[in-house]
Amino acid sequence: MTDRTEPVLLKTEIKHLQALLRAAVSHFQTGEDAAGIKNLSSAMEELERLVEISQNSWQPQIDLNLLLPSVRRLYFYMKNQDITGITDLLNDTVYPLTEKWIKGRDDT
Repeated sequence: MTDRTEPVLLKTEIKHLQALLRAAVSHFQTGEDAAGIKNLSSAMEELERLVEISQNSWQPQIDLNLLLPSVRRLYFYMKNQDITGITDLLNDTVYPLTEKWIKGRDDT
């Protein structure tokens, strides 16, 4: 990966993560919890890949100090089977973080 291809790859990956997050939230809001969990699982795999790409990039875009508290809360909600908590966290915290990541990349 070069400093020219890196921003394009990250933006594409972030947009894929956003689509998975939106799908999970939508499924949870309509009571389709199994589909929501499937999308959430895919989103977490995508997030893991994104963090790895970002941390190995020329200019890391993902601030782990902002992300990790959300991941901890997500684990808590999942452990307690709190679908409302998961939905709110994804919609109100995680998705807005992805928007910041894209904006950080648009200035390149």
